Amino acid sequence: MNAYTKALEYDKEFLMGRLNRATTWIRVRAFDNCIADCNDIENQILALKESEREDEFYGRLLARLYVKRGASYAWISNFEKALEDYERAIKNKLVFSEQELNEMERDMRRIERRKNSFALK
Repeated sequence: MNAYTKALEYDKEFLMGRLNRATTWIRVRAFDNCIADCNDIENQILALKESEREDEFYGRLLARLYVKRGASYAWISNFEKALEDYERAIKNKLVFSEQELNEMERDMRRIERRKNSFALK
């Protein structure tokens, strides 16, 4: 994590480094930090000119960040936002393998069940 943070000090636009750090935040259960990094990446990409945003690299990056941010939202019980991000990720079918898509759909069903069980409480 420190290596990613140090790299980002030198290059604020190192989006892959920020996405890798977001993954690390999940591993240490710092979900709010993961969400913040994913939000920063999304904002940087959305600030690009539309012609630049159409680059496949940015589409892949957005799809991956939606999965990570969605997982983080699920862990902090923000189920609506988690489901929204997973739905955004799944729209980018070419980014993921069939197995990954199946796992995301399974995760969405689990999130939906958790959401419903919280509503009953």
